[in-house]
Amino acid sequence: MNPPVTYEQVLRETAKKISGKFASKEQALYGARRLLPHVLSLDPVKFAANFKETFPENRRAALDKAVNRLLADEPVTRVIGQTTFYGYDFIVSPDVLDPRSDMEILIDAAKEIFPNRAAPLKILDVGTGSGCLSVTFAKEFPNSYVTGVDISEKALITAVKNAKLNNIEDRCAFFSGELSDLNEENFDLIVSNPPYISAAGLTFLESSVRNYDPLLALDGGEDGLRFYERFFTDFSKKLMPNGTVIVEAGIGQARCIKDIACRAGFGDFAFFQDGAEFMRAVACKNITS
Repeated sequence: MNPPVTYEQVLRETAKKISGKFASKEQALYGARRLLPHVLSLDPVKFAANFKETFPENRRAALDKAVNRLLADEPVTRVIGQTTFYGYDFIVSPDVLDPRSDMEILIDAAKEIFPNRAAPLKILDVGTGSGCLSVTFAKEFPNSYVTGVDISEKALITAVKNAKLNNIEDRCAFFSGELSDLNEENFDLIVSNPPYISAAGLTFLESSVRNYDPLLALDGGEDGLRFYERFFTDFSKKLMPNGTVIVEAGIGQARCIKDIACRAGFGDFAFFQDGAEFMRAVACKNITS
């Protein structure tokens, strides 16, 4: 029988085992800090407060399985089934895109365009997936009402769970189907993080993305612009006059998206850069009415 070891010892052993999957020792240690509470079914705060507790050997097999999943390039968020986005907790399932910090630019852009956080905005989130954008908008704009639409019924199961987890299910509704099937209109704001990876780009994705994010949430067609070409006309039908659209863009796509939006009757454009100064979000207004 192995001698007893503490949570802290197992934490450091685990961080060492998975260090090759992280950019630094600190990140590996953070990954291990997320993994162990999950394996032990403990709240992370309680886990951190009990470092000297003895690690139960009957959880060793579960820990080894989780570590092997990480070593096979599965993201830690997938292994533990949860993540944090914009400071809020979210459930992650195999049916949804793993929420990433890149998407937070959509929230920041909306705050700049709508500085009055108390405004009673009517918001539509197209391709809601996990519901991370819908939920975050409902939290950050506390008088808003958000509708999320997605063609994946399985994704919407996760979105509903996330609305309940964040206690805003009374201000979020989710619709299964195409955008054109949605009867609601007169939205103040439409947001979307669409699939925008080109056919060629899909082959260069990291295995942690290619093998674990649903293809439906990644594949933007031959040039990555299929979603924008298809939906900007529908956006204009769903918006209030002078209503706003904010969409995430792949690197190098912002100008092409502007051209597509212009043809659909949008104007008054604004572009938002990420930390590396790439234009990653495009905002525009419905000027057709």
